[in-house]
Amino acid sequence: MSTTARLSLPYIAPQQAQKQVTYNAAMVLLDQLVQPAVKSRTVTAPPGGPAEGDTYVVAPSATGVWAGKDGKFAAWLNGAWSFTTPAEGWLAYVIDTAELAIVQSGAWASFVTNGGAGLAKLGINTTAGLTNRLAVAADSSLFTGTSHSMTLSKATAADTASLLIEDNFSGRAELGLTGDDAFHLKVSPNGSSWLEALNIRRPLVWLPCRSDNWRSRRRRTPPPTSMFSMTTRKAAGRRCSISAALPPASPTRLARLGATPRSAGWSPPPPISC
Repeated sequence: MSTTARLSLPYIAPQQAQKQVTYNAAMVLLDQLVQPAVKSRTVTAPPGGPAEGDTYVVAPSATGVWAGKDGKFAAWLNGAWSFTTPAEGWLAYVIDTAELAIVQSGAWASFVTNGGAGLAKLGINTTAGLTNRLAVAADSSLFTGTSHSMTLSKATAADTASLLIEDNFSGRAELGLTGDDAFHLKVSPNGSSWLEALNIRRPLVWLPCRSDNWRSRRRRTPPPTSMFSMTTRKAAGRRCSISAALPPASPTRLARLGATPRSAGWSPPPPISC
């Protein structure tokens, strides 16, 4: 047996001449394989101008001098690329994605742990990425506890904290704080054009009839005719009721907004019980 069982480090043979050659080769391998950190595992062609010791995991379908070396460690040593074949279960830290990778069934994959405070991303039954760092593909998800709350926190008022509901990855509804600190409910027929169906900015609740005529701002006067104003009140024997009414406006203003004037006998709709 001329090499070690796990790392294939060369042994020095009895009465061997130039023992330093074998010893130095073993040191080079140890330098590559102990605490390995690779710059990337998605590069398919040798990068130009590598520094001494730069190491990569060769990506599938590699080209150039990396051709046929898929999945191997490629280290730039003494002006040339040196390749080492990893064994099942070997781990390496991948610098460009800040993750651990593991050799499983002869191929590299992201290493998923059962805990830890610094996990870069986690995919459950699917692949997570650098944008969707937590990805779950399942029919349902359960979060349980004595009491449980879910928090969406954004950095500034101009950022977004929302729940987006999609049909085959095309948006259909979104609710949350989108671009300001008002609560918005938006709907879309196609994922590209959106209609704002509800805007709640204390102390007003506005339901726009025509989104192009609506602007969000605090005001004490009634909202324009293109809005519904909503009030809530106690109802006998019930928790609450909601009524909606259009505020009065001149026929000229209604025509400018594209609305129809009320008939002479118009009255608000009845309350909606809740």
